[in-house]
Amino acid sequence: MAEIAVAVKRGSLVENFIRADIAVVSADGRLLASLGDAQKYTYMRSCSKPIQALVPVVAGIAEKFAITEKELAIMCASHNGEEFHVEAVRSVLQKIGLDESYLQCGPAYSFGNPKVTEEYMRKGIPPMAVINNCSGKHSAMLALCQAEGYDTSNYFKPEHPVQQRILAKLAEISEYPQQQIEIGVDGCGVPVFALPIFNMALAYAKFADMSETAADRVAAERLCTAMTNNPEMIAGTGSFTSELMRVAQGKLIAKEGADGVYCIGMRGGNLGIAIKCEDGNLTHISCIAMSVLEQLQLLTDMQLAELEHFRVKANRNCRSEVIGSVEPVFVLNKA
Repeated sequence: MAEIAVAVKRGSLVENFIRADIAVVSADGRLLASLGDAQKYTYMRSCSKPIQALVPVVAGIAEKFAITEKELAIMCASHNGEEFHVEAVRSVLQKIGLDESYLQCGPAYSFGNPKVTEEYMRKGIPPMAVINNCSGKHSAMLALCQAEGYDTSNYFKPEHPVQQRILAKLAEISEYPQQQIEIGVDGCGVPVFALPIFNMALAYAKFADMSETAADRVAAERLCTAMTNNPEMIAGTGSFTSELMRVAQGKLIAKEGADGVYCIGMRGGNLGIAIKCEDGNLTHISCIAMSVLEQLQLLTDMQLAELEHFRVKANRNCRSEVIGSVEPVFVLNKA
């Protein structure tokens, strides 16, 4: 059962408690620390994107289409649809010989930055698939189609070879039986996978410190490096995920997923973290993630100080007055 993780205060009074489940797992499958139910079974949502990108990179799309490091990063992203994100996706599509009409993620404005949406609206630019936060992931799937000669019209369907290969790879890395992974439909139309948060954390521990086959190891290292060298591509300007990876200076990869899922993998640290916020609200994820990193002593004091505004957040009203706080209040159960 989920346990209290965050207190939302108005003045000195706790107005709301936010509950979460957390699993901290080593690459060899040991539960190192937890909160609530480390076996919480839920959808991985966009936290699966780096592993989804692993399949086309192992297949050689980077070499075949001269994909740059920033373009690899956008394939792992839930980006804010800023101009540099859109340019990267368009570049991938141009390199693989397709246009934006092939993207099946649906038209959207910015996922995480209202100011970006306001700017598009001011310019009279309508919602577009290329702005969709999942367009980078879809461009990677289309690149695999082009490399392997697969049908591009239905690449988002669960039975398509692209999706079957992704499912098999996720089952392998997470060490969770493929037949027990529940398949749903994500916000962008492709399959989304449910498995225990323990196995999500295990997948991130292994992905960040890959010890699988040579092809997987090289591809995973390439993707991790692309993410840590280009953190702004993974989410966007000023976002928690991008700032966390920037401040950590290559030590970790991090990825948010819709409805309160968050995963972190420590590069060279033999450790993965998975968080599921029970209310499905990503607003409180940074408070929880920062507390986990602090309790596990995975960041320096200087790094923690630079990211402190993500750990304890101001509770503001419509006048932008600080009327309380949002802060973590849990202690991990360490094995």
